[in-house]
Amino acid sequence: MERRRLAALAAAPLSLSLAACGVGAVANEAQADLARCLRDNGVQVPTPETGGPIRLGEARVGREHLESAMRECSGGKR
Repeated sequence: MERRRLAALAAAPLSLSLAACGVGAVANEAQADLARCLRDNGVQVPTPETGGPIRLGEARVGREHLESAMRECSGGKR
């Protein structure tokens, strides 16, 4: 449940800003970049399918590790 909440919180600003742009290719690139960054920070997530979500449920890391990676991948703004 906590991971789903974190995923929703992480995806919401990205989804809203990308929806405002109306550019699907930008969304796909941003999702792929986020997945890559998470992997670079030790959170093993698969590359999202075109238009699909990043599946954090497969990450198998602790909450603190996931939150740290999310902060790193969002530019430390959290």
